[in-house]
Amino acid sequence: MLIPKNPRIKSKKLQRAAMSESCVMCHEDQTVVLAHLPDKNSGMGLKCHDFIGGHLCYKCHEYADNEGRADYKWRYLALTRTLERLFRRDIIKVA
Repeated sequence: MLIPKNPRIKSKKLQRAAMSESCVMCHEDQTVVLAHLPDKNSGMGLKCHDFIGGHLCYKCHEYADNEGRADYKWRYLALTRTLERLFRRDIIKVA
């Protein structure tokens, strides 16, 4: 039996927030994008929600996408550093 997937949560605001930032892992600032990190909703050709991602440069994004190289601790650190940045800049707010 197939388990239905919830629709992906997309946010232009979160995607644009990465444009002017440095990489949360290596601090490079030329090629930074919102890199979607693997979760239960991702897979071949499927991205996770936009809030499950990190502000990563091209090199770190490639590292994160390679399942054999980046472990979950590395990905978790990228996610938590990005979320902290988004909260501190009031891009994400708690009501």
